[in-house]
Amino acid sequence: MKSKAFVWFCSALLVLGAVMLAWPRLTAAGPNRSPHPVRSVNAPHPPHSTRPPRGGTPTPTAGIPPTATPGSNGQACPAQPTFRLLTKVSKLFYAYPGTERTLRASGFFRVDQTVSNGISPATENASLTLTDDDGVIILSMPSLQFQAMSDGSFAASNDQGFVLIAPFAGAYSFRFQFDHPNFAPGFFRVRYHLCMNIGDDGISEQIVCQPKNNDGFLCHM
Repeated sequence: MKSKAFVWFCSALLVLGAVMLAWPRLTAAGPNRSPHPVRSVNAPHPPHSTRPPRGGTPTPTAGIPPTATPGSNGQACPAQPTFRLLTKVSKLFYAYPGTERTLRASGFFRVDQTVSNGISPATENASLTLTDDDGVIILSMPSLQFQAMSDGSFAASNDQGFVLIAPFAGAYSFRFQFDHPNFAPGFFRVRYHLCMNIGDDGISEQIVCQPKNNDGFLCHM
């Protein structure tokens, strides 16, 4: 009986000793231990940063913006023609191809003989304007005086550029060049309105543009 009691006593001492040794670790893992963060199932994800849509209209990043003179009554062209010329703008481009800071355009137009008595570039006042959708004037050649050339074409120029008009297959071809427009780096518009008036006849066309390398752009109807 003594031997059994002694064995039970020794076993109880061993269990008590094991508990005493493990107690510091159990208390350290208790209230002083930082719990893992719990993620709420219904918590919304943080919003992603918004990227500007492609084809949008970037704001110039530096420099002085183009001439910001609103068009008359907010119209696309400052002066709407009485008779609209039937026009096809084949190309309008700036600093493309290449890097020369020049805006060029070319195309064709035809006089609508059902409503107009024709054009006389050498005797009528003329102007050429490029505006954006808000009627803000981007480029302006407000007073052009065409001169008749020996080959039957007409030419007008000022310190900003030149415009050429030539008879072509019962219609007229035209092209113009505007040197070193005051475009800030990164300047771009998705849509422009090309306006060229000759007397009471004129071009009033919307053209769509896409950006190119070296801050250039290419436009078409």
